[in-house]
Amino acid sequence: MKGLPKYLNTLQDYKNAHALALLGDDSVRQAMGGHWQALLNSATVWAYQGEVAADYVPAGSEKVMPDERDGKTIYSLFLLVDDPGSKMQQLGLSAEIIESRMQELQTPVDAKG
Repeated sequence: MKGLPKYLNTLQDYKNAHALALLGDDSVRQAMGGHWQALLNSATVWAYQGEVAADYVPAGSEKVMPDERDGKTIYSLFLLVDDPGSKMQQLGLSAEIIESRMQELQTPVDAKG
C-alpha cells in the first residue's frame, strides 16, 4: 500500500496511520493531518436554542439563522456544543490529544533524527 488508507475507523487505525505519516513525506503528513482535523471538526454541533429578536447579537459560540415561515422572517438561535456522539468521543480522544498529534506532524523529518 502506498500512502494512507482513505478511511480510518478505529483508534488503532488512527495510531497506525499516524505512525506511517511520521515516517512519510509531506503529502502523507498532510493527509494524516486532514484525518485529525476532520475528527476535530466533527466534535461539535449547532444546537437549536430558540427564537430571538432580529436585533439579537450572538456571542462567540452562537449564531442566528433567519428563516421564512408563513411570510414572516423568524430568527433562530443556535449554540455550538460538544457532540457526545462524535467520532472523536467514540474513539476516546480529546481535542488536546488530537492537537498534539497534529503538532507532531509539523516536526520536520530530519529534525526527528
